[in-house]
Amino acid sequence: MFLTVENRRLLVIGILTIIFSAMALLNNLVEADWEVWIGVGACALGLVVFAAAYIVDREVYALIGGYVMAAILVLLGMTAWLKIESVIVPTYVLAAIALPFIIAWTYQQKNWGMLIPAYVLLAIVPILYMDNVNERVAENLVPAYVLTMIGLPFIVAYVFTRKMVWLIPGGTLLLVALSFIAVQLGIPNRLMTIGLPVAALLVGAFIILRAMMQNSDDREKI
Repeated sequence: MFLTVENRRLLVIGILTIIFSAMALLNNLVEADWEVWIGVGACALGLVVFAAAYIVDREVYALIGGYVMAAILVLLGMTAWLKIESVIVPTYVLAAIALPFIIAWTYQQKNWGMLIPAYVLLAIVPILYMDNVNERVAENLVPAYVLTMIGLPFIVAYVFTRKMVWLIPGGTLLLVALSFIAVQLGIPNRLMTIGLPVAALLVGAFIILRAMMQNSDDREKI
């Protein structure tokens, strides 16, 4: 019997529903020691179903579903068998979620918006490890890192577009981040209260100078 693409999608949904419903029912009937194996079995069967669907139709949904099943299988192996309970687990989860966005961007590099969720997810990873450092260091390091990660895309956007609208928020965030770093390095408060305003004044002067130069260039073109 010939099935259309739409009917094959419904067939996949139906098979997966039966698999996971049966596994959930079985999970309530067996001892706790078998729960992990039931989860592994369900994900493995789901992976086979998605792989078969992708081989037949080459549809993106099957590829994504197979990737999710494989990622969950690895996660179960890390937590149940390898007994990994450190920050490696959330690191893996964040990286596994970010990877499809990066792969999608490599195929559609003009659609740079796909990099945003990947950047945000991967930027969170170092924060997980900052809790292991000295509490005093983490107190200033975490906000400095967060502000830098937020400001960095604005600076990159300015480098590529040369539009001042990106430099203002990016520069402001980086200056505030520098203040946290200065506190951590033990730089005197008086030097900071003078240095930061001076740096901000220089940035403002640069913005005004650039605006005037651009204005004169526009007049010459006219």
